[in-house]
Order: sequence, then structure tokens, then C-alpha cells
Amino acid sequence: MLLVLVGTAGAVQEEKEWKPDIPS
Repeated sequence: MLLVLVGTAGAVQEEKEWKPDIPS
């Protein structure tokens, strides 16, 4: 369960890191 939460949090952070260019 912890691994899933950590993986999800990491994916969300990664999205915000490479997605600041796209205005949503």
C-alpha cells in the first residue's frame, strides 16, 4: 500500500514538473 502511495505521489510530482508549460 505504501509503495502505491509513494508511486502515485512521485507520478503526480513528475507531471507537475514537465507539465508547467501546458496551461490546463
